[in-house]
Amino acid sequence: AFLDGGTPIAAARLTVHVSVRDVPRADIQDHAFSAEPPLPVGFLSRLVVDPAHRRKGLGTRLDEARIERAKAAGCRSLVS
Repeated sequence: AFLDGGTPIAAARLTVHVSVRDVPRADIQDHAFSAEPPLPVGFLSRLVVDPAHRRKGLGTRLDEARIERAKAAGCRSLVS
């Protein structure tokens, strides 16, 4: 998350799952794959940036951080 004077201005979520079927709203993801993707799978969700702070690269920086953390956690696939 990014803070401005202690107030959150941008945040995002990464969760790690042992099966794509464990991902929130897996019913949507299930049709995207003909077979289970390489595991574990990282799920990128809930990227939000305060409108007053958009177009400053915060979303990109959050995505980059989530991808690096997913790699560090051993994720072999990402879904969003």
